[in-house]
Amino acid sequence: MAHAETLEAIVLQVRDVGEADRYCLLFTKERGRIAVRARAVRKLKSRMGGSLIPFQHVRVGVKKSDAGNIAAGAALVEAERPGPPQPGRSSLTSFAS
Repeated sequence: MAHAETLEAIVLQVRDVGEADRYCLLFTKERGRIAVRARAVRKLKSRMGGSLIPFQHVRVGVKKSDAGNIAAGAALVEAERPGPPQPGRSSLTSFAS
């Protein structure tokens, strides 16, 4: 059984792998820079696909496996400011605080 944990991170870099996977470099407060493989995120019905793009502030579920880290789920962290949500605007400042 793989151990899972939820981390808050900034997506630094992504690379497409195979037909539907994506390899992501994340910068987290808890573990620093980690590499994560997100399976099937490039499929049309994937819920994680829009979250795992560069310079997004995300909350990611990470499972450790024999092959490395695997993303179990990802969602954008909304900025805590009034008005309509602006995902890319204050990602870095809200992560730093």
